[in-house]
Amino acid sequence: MAAMLVVMTIFAAYFAYVERTARHQREAVSWVHRVGGFVRYDWQPSATDQAGDPKFPPAPEILRRYLGDEPFQAVRSIGVGDPALDDIGPLATQGSVEMLFVSSQYFTYDLQPISNLRKLENLTLHAKEFDSLEPLINLPKLTYLEIRDTVIDDAVLDDFRQRRPDVMLIVTPPTSKRELSPGSRAVRNW
Repeated sequence: MAAMLVVMTIFAAYFAYVERTARHQREAVSWVHRVGGFVRYDWQPSATDQAGDPKFPPAPEILRRYLGDEPFQAVRSIGVGDPALDDIGPLATQGSVEMLFVSSQYFTYDLQPISNLRKLENLTLHAKEFDSLEPLINLPKLTYLEIRDTVIDDAVLDDFRQRRPDVMLIVTPPTSKRELSPGSRAVRNW
């Protein structure tokens, strides 16, 4: 009887974790759609896949009907591009994301939420200005970072290059005429 209680407790804890993860994902996906963005799930083919286009996650329909789709899918790619975007905090809970594109040309946003994305491999950022890339230093799987049309200090870029030589860093200059602060400049592709 005690063993049965222990097994039931383990199952309850596991399902509570799954439900919490699914709720966080549902909230983040809702936020992405509200700001006009897109998501791609693990079961959806990428642009380079030749496979058919499935309509639903690979799970029994009866389970999906009662539990929803979220427990059976993980977000792999997110793209958000809203000029008024001022907070990327809702992305912090999306640990399964491998590719992220964030664009907001009028805002200098905090990159700290991205530091939680431990599976992130490919990151493209577009903002008015960045003061620091520190939150990106410890992303273990990051291999590609592109910073577009953003004012950023050379010292910040040099520090990132020294600490993460394994990451391909591409920086494109701002396209509009902006007054650069002292110590900052638009940087061309390396």
